[in-house]
Amino acid sequence: METPVPNTFYHSDIFNDSAIHWFPTEMLASVPHALWRDNDEPVYDANDPEIVTMSECTARSADHVL
Repeated sequence: METPVPNTFYHSDIFNDSAIHWFPTEMLASVPHALWRDNDEPVYDANDPEIVTMSECTARSADHVL
């Protein structure tokens, strides 16, 4: 299931295609447990300007400490 999120942000080009995806409990219960357990962490392209990682945020906030 997908529920669109209305874009009410000041800058309309940010989060302009956001949605919440949800799954009924009975559907989740029918999936093998290995699906949730046996997965590699995602790998992101560090050069993609649209991807902001936690380490990047931490580094940026450290630069702005008074």
